[in-house]
Amino acid sequence: MLNKRSTAVIGLSAAVMLVSASPVLAESSAWEDRGISAETELVNIRAGAGTDTERVGVLLPGSVVEILGRNQEWTRIHSGNVDGFIRTDLLVTGEEAAKLFGEPADSGLGTVQADILHVRAGASVTDEIVGTMEAGDVVELLSHQDGWYETKYAGGTAWVSEEFVSADGGARTALTLAEYEALAASQTEAAAEETPAAAGYEQTWTDVSAWVPEVPAAPAADMSAQSWEQETAAAADPYAADPYAGETYAEDPYAGETYAADPYAGETYTTPEETAAVAESGYVQEEAVSAGSDDLDLLAAIIQCEAGGESREGKVAVGACVLNRVRDGAFPDSISDVVYQSGQFTPAMTGQLDQTMAEGARADCYEAAQAALAGENPIGDLLFFHAGGGSGLTIGNQTFY
Repeated sequence: MLNKRSTAVIGLSAAVMLVSASPVLAESSAWEDRGISAETELVNIRAGAGTDTERVGVLLPGSVVEILGRNQEWTRIHSGNVDGFIRTDLLVTGEEAAKLFGEPADSGLGTVQADILHVRAGASVTDEIVGTMEAGDVVELLSHQDGWYETKYAGGTAWVSEEFVSADGGARTALTLAEYEALAASQTEAAAEETPAAAGYEQTWTDVSAWVPEVPAAPAADMSAQSWEQETAAAADPYAADPYAGETYAEDPYAGETYAADPYAGETYTTPEETAAVAESGYVQEEAVSAGSDDLDLLAAIIQCEAGGESREGKVAVGACVLNRVRDGAFPDSISDVVYQSGQFTPAMTGQLDQTMAEGARADCYEAAQAALAGENPIGDLLFFHAGGGSGLTIGNQTFY
């Protein structure tokens, strides 16, 4: 674990990070469901909407998150390998977030942000799929054209959508506690190697951007009211004894507070329809369903056909509806048989589903399919849905009954 002395050596890097990162999403409209941590200190990510819940990860300055739901106090996020909650006022979105980032880079390195990313022969969704990449894969970007990156692939070149690739080394994402501790340990070792052994030696740092991202010392700038007391080091020797030894901190003002067991209880989502859906049904955690790659491809494709323009919750709801039928004795007992059952799903009858299967579903639809298979269920035991309103549970532009 780093102490304040070791982070002081690289403290200037936080300011550099906030202006040097250049993810693909530069326009404010692209930041409506994403946010960036503009804090200069570490921000904790919690398992639920309260500081008494377990800490599951951290956000370093400049980290980008996907917003899954929010109210005035708490925001539910996904970033990197972390899902959890942070305080809403610690994120910036929209125009404010866009100002912190530049335009997409035409060349350089990029990092895949989707679970599964199709690599195509040309710069459009109608071009042939020549392979796939996974989240975290680093690609070399050769050029940029109409929302697509040309990349090196399999000894030649191919194209990937800029929507799922972050440029200039990749947008920084959240860290799990294990990832954070590993980064802190490696940075401590790097600082030790650079520290002059001779007492009184004054070190001048000339290349701040070359350092790895700053890892603030704990306790962090949490969602609580904790704050570090500002101190001025009086010692002339920057490597003198730790001036923070024995320092104490104020008690957590949230200690003893209790919250509802359900982390989604009382959560206000972006749209009134989504809010009503959560309030009426709540999230049901079903048993995970084992599925092969063909079933996953089919579930992602029917989700895209039926709910491609809906929110993440609306997409997961369609996947949950399919799996509810698989579990129900009145319907076939496999995903394929349910989807292709005569007279049930219009895209299966019109050929739209087969077209989507041939092209490959989007990464967000794959994520929704995986969530439904893992047991996430926002509709309870409902078995049917249709577009528009009416009697039932309305999520976005669809009603489940």
